[in-house]
Amino acid sequence: MIGEPFVLPSRGLLYGGKIPDGKVEVASMTTKEEKVLLGGRKSQFGEVLDYIFKSCTDIKMDPQELLISDRTYLLFAIRSVSYGKQFSFPWKCASCGESSTHQMQDLLGDLRVDYYETGVSEPFSTTLPSGSEIGFRMLRGSDERKLTRLVKADENSRNIGDPAYIPRLALYVVKIDGKEVDYLTAHNFILNLRVSDTSAFKSAIDKNSSGIYPMVDVSCMHCGYDQRMAVGPSEDFFRVSSVSRS
Repeated sequence: MIGEPFVLPSRGLLYGGKIPDGKVEVASMTTKEEKVLLGGRKSQFGEVLDYIFKSCTDIKMDPQELLISDRTYLLFAIRSVSYGKQFSFPWKCASCGESSTHQMQDLLGDLRVDYYETGVSEPFSTTLPSGSEIGFRMLRGSDERKLTRLVKADENSRNIGDPAYIPRLALYVVKIDGKEVDYLTAHNFILNLRVSDTSAFKSAIDKNSSGIYPMVDVSCMHCGYDQRMAVGPSEDFFRVSSVSRS
């Protein structure tokens, strides 16, 4: 494969040598891949991404084994190689309500990327305010599919709020107070945590995560109001209309 070189945010440190130093080559999508990407249903998005990763990168391992953060980074890399570094998106000012378009000159270069340092390994560990110690791992592509199944299985319950919130946190957990636990044990543990413990756990996950930070600061040309906007895969992310023609 002849492609452009990139380094995954994880630097490949959690893949057992399958991606040395996290170095990958990314090639442009062809019309064949674009057809699959734009024609897939939302429920098939994970499978579509696996196909795109296999077609447009030199990664040999199962894409489902990739960290979600690396999968997200690869989406940005493939989009940049396929359509060019420039990217523009419309946004609406939260102050005056006027619409504007923000132009990014370098989609990946304009965003913060947090990389792992040498020596990182799983499981990570954190001690909660209550004294409980949690061993946790980072989520993979396969966990996204599992989360979808878990939420779907619970869709007829009377639970209110975000149905993925507790299952998602539970999927991170592999140990509690030094003992390995299964998903159900982790789920019940998370379900009954004090919110101070939950907050501390989420902070520990963020602190030990690698990945791209898809946020940019924009300023309204009409009233001067500054706000922060998310940039990421959306309906127009992989469309030619997203590319500046100036």
